[in-house]
Amino acid sequence: MPGNFLATIRRAFSQKKTISSPFIRHTDVYKNIYVHLTIFYVVCAYFSFRSVDGLVLPANMRTPPNLFFFMQFYNPLIFKLGYWLTPILLVLAAAFPKVGWISRVSLISYIHWGALMVCSGITDNGIRPSIWMAIALLFLPFPRNPSSRLQRARFINIYWFAFLMLILSYVMAGFWKIGLGGIYQLFFDNWGIWNFQALTYVISEYLVKTGNKSWGALWVADHPLFGWPPYLFAIYLESTIFMVFFRPFLWKLYAFFILCMHIGTKLTLDIGFETQFLLAGLLMMTSPFYVRTTLKQSLAELPGIRFFIDRSGQGVGEGVGRQAKTP
Repeated sequence: MPGNFLATIRRAFSQKKTISSPFIRHTDVYKNIYVHLTIFYVVCAYFSFRSVDGLVLPANMRTPPNLFFFMQFYNPLIFKLGYWLTPILLVLAAAFPKVGWISRVSLISYIHWGALMVCSGITDNGIRPSIWMAIALLFLPFPRNPSSRLQRARFINIYWFAFLMLILSYVMAGFWKIGLGGIYQLFFDNWGIWNFQALTYVISEYLVKTGNKSWGALWVADHPLFGWPPYLFAIYLESTIFMVFFRPFLWKLYAFFILCMHIGTKLTLDIGFETQFLLAGLLMMTSPFYVRTTLKQSLAELPGIRFFIDRSGQGVGEGVGRQAKTP
């Protein structure tokens, strides 16, 4: 079963066994997921509503995704209907998050809206992670009997997987930077990310391509040593967020770091990724899987940090296990 497989994978990557797991709190997590779904629907409705007056290209200029080839035959009225219908359906889903068929219809409409945006020449990479999550949410098994522990467990596991799809873009970006900039370019291209001017090169290349200029970009270009450590830390965040996803007590801390990274990207490259900024920040900050710990305990359990911690006596995980509180 998909739910059992996901649970096995989750346990394999999770934190120390002594740390409290939110997945044993079926009732609390199950109820909070509906709040989480409402947040997702509202944010998606907001961004889809902003496009209701979107551009409609002529048929010969449209480049729809392969699975939506039929959009080339849409007339402008169908485009407008798709733009307007999506936020309305998402608002309905936010109002009735426990009604499965409303949820699925709104998600299909949102996925269709994403294809309409691409077809209209708008290729916003910040939208794609939310589309991936929407596709995964189509398979969410809404429990017919909410009192059934087994049905709640399946619901929780599939939602957890859908949530994982939202942060998959960070994982891919982190591994790409490590593989290309950290390994390949180390031997063939001026040390790659290990060169203290790495961020300056990235910004300069982007400015040449786009012509955009911001005070942050110009400042970093003049002070490369100040921009290099945050750049390496951003790569660390992206490349380790997959492991953190199996340690829910770190989610709020990582949400804060991710928001800071997006703000830095906006100030330097003038790339907002507004959809991803809001969704990743809000959903990780309000995660139903989150387990409360102290800041010191969270920092000690960051990927790569706890490896260097002395494990003699009481380990970090044991302290977290005793002091963690359920939300």
